[in-house]
Amino acid sequence: MLLRCWNVIVLWSISLCLCTSFAEAQELAKPVNDIAPMRLRLKNNGFGVGKIVPGNVDSVIGWQNVGFEEPFFFNTSAVRSISTLQAEEAVAEGEKGLFLVESTDGQSLTGQIIGLDENTLTLKSSVFGEVGLPVKEVSQLIRADYSGEVVYTGLSQSGAWTPLGQVRDWDIRAGILTATKQGAAILGDLQLPSKCELVISLTWRGVPDFVLSLGADGGERNAGQVVATARVEVWNRNIVLLRETDKDADLKRLSELNEKNPQIELRILMDQEKGLVVVQDVHGRMLGKLQVAQSNSRIGPAIHIVNHGPSLSVERLEVRRWNGSSMLGRNENSQVVLTNDKVLNESWLSRLDVDEAKFVVESRDGTTTSVPIDDIGAAGLRPLAGPPQDDSKDQQKTEQVADASGDNSAEKEKATDSVVRVSESDDIEVVFADRSRLKGKWKANQNGSLVLYSPWCQKDLLFPMDQTLGLIGTEERFSPDLTSHRNAIVKIGDTEFPGFLVEDVADSQDRILRWQPHGSRASSPFSSTAEGNIAYRVQLPVSASGQPTGRLDELLGQKRVDNAGQQNTKPSAAGEQEDSNDKENKTASQVTREIVFASGDTIDGYLERADENGVYFQSPQTQVRFVEHSKLDRAWLNSMAASVKKTANEKIERLMTVPRALKDDPPTQLLISTNGDLLRGRLIQVSDREVQMDVRSKIAVIPRDKVAQIIWLHQRKWNETKTEEAQVISDYSIHVVQQERGLTFSPTQSIAGTIHGKSDLLGPCQINVKQITQILFGPNLSARVSKFKENPWILSLAQLPKAYLQNESESDAGSESPLVGKPAPGFRLGKLDGEAMRLSDLEGKIVVLDFWASWCGPCMKTLPTVHQVASAFKPDEVQFVAVNIQEAETRVKAAMEKLAITDNVVLDLDGEVAASYQANAIPQTVIIDRSGIVRFVFVGSDSELETELKDAINQLLTGKAS
Repeated sequence: MLLRCWNVIVLWSISLCLCTSFAEAQELAKPVNDIAPMRLRLKNNGFGVGKIVPGNVDSVIGWQNVGFEEPFFFNTSAVRSISTLQAEEAVAEGEKGLFLVESTDGQSLTGQIIGLDENTLTLKSSVFGEVGLPVKEVSQLIRADYSGEVVYTGLSQSGAWTPLGQVRDWDIRAGILTATKQGAAILGDLQLPSKCELVISLTWRGVPDFVLSLGADGGERNAGQVVATARVEVWNRNIVLLRETDKDADLKRLSELNEKNPQIELRILMDQEKGLVVVQDVHGRMLGKLQVAQSNSRIGPAIHIVNHGPSLSVERLEVRRWNGSSMLGRNENSQVVLTNDKVLNESWLSRLDVDEAKFVVESRDGTTTSVPIDDIGAAGLRPLAGPPQDDSKDQQKTEQVADASGDNSAEKEKATDSVVRVSESDDIEVVFADRSRLKGKWKANQNGSLVLYSPWCQKDLLFPMDQTLGLIGTEERFSPDLTSHRNAIVKIGDTEFPGFLVEDVADSQDRILRWQPHGSRASSPFSSTAEGNIAYRVQLPVSASGQPTGRLDELLGQKRVDNAGQQNTKPSAAGEQEDSNDKENKTASQVTREIVFASGDTIDGYLERADENGVYFQSPQTQVRFVEHSKLDRAWLNSMAASVKKTANEKIERLMTVPRALKDDPPTQLLISTNGDLLRGRLIQVSDREVQMDVRSKIAVIPRDKVAQIIWLHQRKWNETKTEEAQVISDYSIHVVQQERGLTFSPTQSIAGTIHGKSDLLGPCQINVKQITQILFGPNLSARVSKFKENPWILSLAQLPKAYLQNESESDAGSESPLVGKPAPGFRLGKLDGEAMRLSDLEGKIVVLDFWASWCGPCMKTLPTVHQVASAFKPDEVQFVAVNIQEAETRVKAAMEKLAITDNVVLDLDGEVAASYQANAIPQTVIIDRSGIVRFVFVGSDSELETELKDAINQLLTGKAS
């Protein structure tokens, strides 16, 4: 079945009497491998990486984006810009002799000048061939190779930027630098030459408020105002240029903020030695010029940006060297600038002597002279002779017109809007590989070539795709229809497109999910290798216990059924109270609660029982009744008490740390009681009355109604690589998230706002798009789902003893630990003989604590030495205590028998004492003085340990240690 929206597009195309359909256009629009990738920016802040491709409709741009199988076709009114991912290079040596011919409205065309008379300038372009331009619409000529070498090629060089605060205050993606919060400051050490040309494009949301400091000190790390050659700032809804020295300052208004076009692109010429700053628009038209000299010239190599507004993005930034004079001739139409920087004032070009390859230069007094073409740097043409216009007078005239308008501002704005819509709605500016910049109407392709109708050239210009460096959209607003579909944002790599999933996609399609960005007239399926997500903005209500009330039965298209087989129109989440009728028919343990699988799928079910084979359960949402332990993530049995405090992160970290001796036989489950207690071990069985766990070779029996949740500890950091490889899926599946609930399935159809599919675990399913918060898709989906979920229950091995890390070559000095000089943490631990030992019982004696484990080779080597040294002193003066960390009593006894040590061996079963003594690396020996203060801490094992221990104890006995 064809897409319904596709049919609409085809019918729309036929109604415009087009000779071909979009399907044919797509066939023509295959990706061209040898075209450099480009970056597309939409007016709704969407962006993507891809290539321009031909389209067969006027004012529609074909775009093949990375991550999609078919091209999109964007209305030109929706496009903000398209640009290459790096700066254009300077004109090559073999291309010298080319000129940029600028129009009176800022366009330019590059080529060889082959003719000039009083009416027409004829130019031979490498892209468009021979083109004739009306002299009356030509502003000036500029030699193409006058531009300097590239110093900074663009924002893809992220290493030059240093955030002056939190790193997350700034984000660089797809070659765009974006401030993520107000007050964000960043320094870009771009190695600005003393004379340089910068091209910078800024965009924003809301009311902008920023400070752009040019020529700042690269070593200054101040987030506030910095010393700089010049600053571009926002003052009272105006963008201004400011130049300050110790004694003087000057200010120039550049432009007024335009709410309809939240962006500005500037070309800035800066001579830091002379204190000269010239600001032009991107077409070279003068906006402002300041020169404030200072006695001690300074050269700042950096750019400093501070954002005080809601949002700011730097979309383009290029730096070139500047010779200090060539560009100043721009818009000075009564000057001729020679390549040796000599300036002929009150002069212009009047004609070209083709045979002699010389321009005839005419001065205001009527005298003429011939100048070789190769000697011309920049010049105006005769029809534009005369003194340059005074920008200030034009501004005064504009302000007078505005003042005379009285209270008719609304009508004036309405009139302005209508003019924009009529005169510029089809206009777009294209930047070409030869640095030509032309405005016109984007037209349907002709024989695979792109086409732009240029009013300046008065003809259709055909050009190949690889000659396009970029496009600049119009200033008119673009407002997509946001009411007909459930809107979201798709994210694939460096692509983010607001849009919607297309409905009416049949089973016969290779890819069921088709995405249509806002502004595009066509949709496209995701490519098989595309990895990303679709994010919807939605908030589902939660119950009083904090559990989401959204239910997977809604995803499965089923009505909720309780354990008695009756329909229940109000499902209960974990922790919610049941009505009295339910209480009469069930025990507390039979309440249907969440069961979460390792795949991320979540259902409501009743866990009947569990044994060594797996878990048996009932659920109205699936016919499956049994799964192996490896497929489960967690299951709720009862609700937790509302007064339970959050578990401390330190305790969770200790519980998730496994002794290295248990690497191949770690705990497999964790129980959370209804009052928040935690117990890890190996699940033996679950019945309707109790839960049995093997904890350190002892059987713990817990009443079922005291267990809130069972968590399966599959994820082990020492096995992460193997786990991720095993989770790679071969078929095309997606993972749909409803708030915190998820479902993985293969989609088969999308129709009427519902995605249909099949889950390996739950069978047929259907998902209402209105209930979705996120969709994950792409290869390695299972691994991505695991990372997507917040899961603190990941096992990791205990840290290797420091002795291993140091190759047993060195030990701690004994006094470098942060414990030294502080009171020793107290403890009460059980001894192997069954009695209890308190540290306070040893007050008045020097105590030697040795933290060890039987699986630690250096510990087993060091322990006898420590015991021997401590035992050599009188028992009423020095006491030895061996603290075993988290091992079973039988294992400790076996180790002690092997080492022939029986006295003062205590068991730190939960590792709490070791944690309080910061015993993160063992062996660790702690020496405590008579008053209970830690004086020495030795970590590791080496040949000098015995001597160091004796010296430390003797110092305490003789009072020499402080």
